[in-house]
Amino acid sequence: MKILFVTSNEDKMREIREILTGLPLEIQSLREAGLHPEIVEDGDSFQENALIKVRALPLTEDVIFMADDSG
Repeated sequence: MKILFVTSNEDKMREIREILTGLPLEIQSLREAGLHPEIVEDGDSFQENALIKVRALPLTEDVIFMADDSG
């Protein structure tokens, strides 16, 4: 299973990989996947900003997209 985290923050990616260590997952950031979308996080909440990030990418059946926004 492949998970793409909608972030370019290397510290956040390191933390995510530590949390998911040992699970049978391929984990990539936007940069690692070769994606460079321009995402404007102008939502009124953390949840809205996370949705904006995921919706900015093309959907595909073989990838799970995940995003967060913790300010």
